[in-house]
Amino acid sequence: MSATPPAMSFRKLAITAAVVLVLIVIGVVTGAQLWRPMATVERHVVAPIQRVTNRASPSEMLPDLVDTACPAVVRIGLGVPPASTAKPNLLASRGLAGIVVSSDGYIVTSGRMLAGRDTLPVQFNDGRELDAKLVASDPLSGLALVKVDGRNFTTLQFADADLPRTGAWGFSLTSPAGRGCAVQPGVIAQDFVAGGEALRSSISVGPTPSGNVEGVPFIGSDGRVLGLSVFPDDDSAGDLGVLVPGDVAARIVSEMLRSGAPPATPFGIVAEDLGPVLAKRLGADRQRGAVVVMVKPGSPADIAGLKAGDVVLTAGESPISGASELGRALDPDAPSIDLEMVRHGERQQLTLKS
Repeated sequence: MSATPPAMSFRKLAITAAVVLVLIVIGVVTGAQLWRPMATVERHVVAPIQRVTNRASPSEMLPDLVDTACPAVVRIGLGVPPASTAKPNLLASRGLAGIVVSSDGYIVTSGRMLAGRDTLPVQFNDGRELDAKLVASDPLSGLALVKVDGRNFTTLQFADADLPRTGAWGFSLTSPAGRGCAVQPGVIAQDFVAGGEALRSSISVGPTPSGNVEGVPFIGSDGRVLGLSVFPDDDSAGDLGVLVPGDVAARIVSEMLRSGAPPATPFGIVAEDLGPVLAKRLGADRQRGAVVVMVKPGSPADIAGLKAGDVVLTAGESPISGASELGRALDPDAPSIDLEMVRHGERQQLTLKS
């Protein structure tokens, strides 16, 4: 038997190797083409499922949120009438709720019942009892700022980005006995836009917080305060389910912290910058305007017909892109100022008269 020539064996080996290489290339190209749609499917189907699976439900988050927020919720005793020098018994007297907003002891609460009181007993849920002094009170919003001495207090922050969305989950938190916290879950039921024309921005929560206590915070899933149950001084029958939104409260409290006084209200207007969510709700252009958030009853703005939610575009000859510009344009010494604004998506004009 004759042996196979070496040249022929080498030729077969080379052909086999070439075939294998071609098959590998075809496999790589085909796999790359198939990977893109598979990756797209994973990105649009599998990833959202993983995110939903990994996201805790509100009921699962609630205990941790309460543990974090509770140290910043206080009980403020009103006690006996201000003329008496007797120290009130916090556990026996009617009280207010409040939230600590700075580590050095500033507390935000309802100011409707604080007039004439030199000191206010504040009880923290760890059992400490400290006396507070009234720093500032805003009769238009109902917010008040009080101060206790001390450092390193646990704080809560207002959700100051924009108006809370209807349906957003949250919870009311109080310290009814001055030790520990009571919680009541709920949702944002509606806002002032859905509720019709009003003199101030507001949100409604459901169910209504129990306990007949003012100054109760409604806290969102991110641990920030979505609203506070406070009422103007002239509101004798306030609805505890109607809250001042966190973004409005943040602006007013910031001014009280800075100056020790509530914001100035020339012509009876409080305004803020227009955020994207509220702009969409109001049918306004996000790029310009200052949104009216509060109008003082009986003020020139109220008499002229201005409402919460009106977006001011011009004041006099000045174009308005934000709240600071509107504040500068509202000269309190001017006999009248013409406003161009948007209400319910339609341009309107009115005149403020001092």
